[in-house]
Amino acid sequence: YWSSIRQLLTEDTILIDRVPHISRQDDNPLKPYATQFWRNNRLQKTAIKRCPAYQYNLLRESVQDYILDNLEQFINSRIIKGTFENGTEYIILSTLLNLAKDVQQLLHKFDFTKKNPKVVYVAAEDKSFSQEDAITMTFLNRLGFDVLVFVPTGYQCFEQYFQNPICMEHQIGEYLYCLTPPPMTSIPAGGKRKGWREKLKDFAERI
Repeated sequence: YWSSIRQLLTEDTILIDRVPHISRQDDNPLKPYATQFWRNNRLQKTAIKRCPAYQYNLLRESVQDYILDNLEQFINSRIIKGTFENGTEYIILSTLLNLAKDVQQLLHKFDFTKKNPKVVYVAAEDKSFSQEDAITMTFLNRLGFDVLVFVPTGYQCFEQYFQNPICMEHQIGEYLYCLTPPPMTSIPAGGKRKGWREKLKDFAERI
């Protein structure tokens, strides 16, 4: 099982194996400013770029604008439950303006004419996904990331946070419990280089 997942990992893949990956209690310097960034149904992009806690100013201007334009569209899509109802839009803002450095780096070098960056999220623990995880994974997919979530327990994933179903679900093999992901660097990648579609097909056949 783990070696099949290991074969999906490339230099442009982020591996997440802790649930939740992002928590409401995590340090986030953007939280105090989030309510200033949305006015009259529009993202205040100039105010964001001038904010002392803004983290994307090292990225190319075109990449910054790409992130912010998609952020405005993402909020207006109301894809996340509670948007414009209970302040969820401010959770979205503070979460997506605080993307991790490795995500920023992949976005910065993303070439839209070549292979997409990827996220492999392994949720083997009996813990709930956070709203912030759902927001981040959905937004990264919107930006062009391929996002694959492995849930060997078969428990609910991000569905509880969406207004409408947006994920494609595949059920393969028996449910597995009490698994602990090993360090993926300790597992040989093996096999010849294949595309993600071929690797996923191999994974399904092996399981």
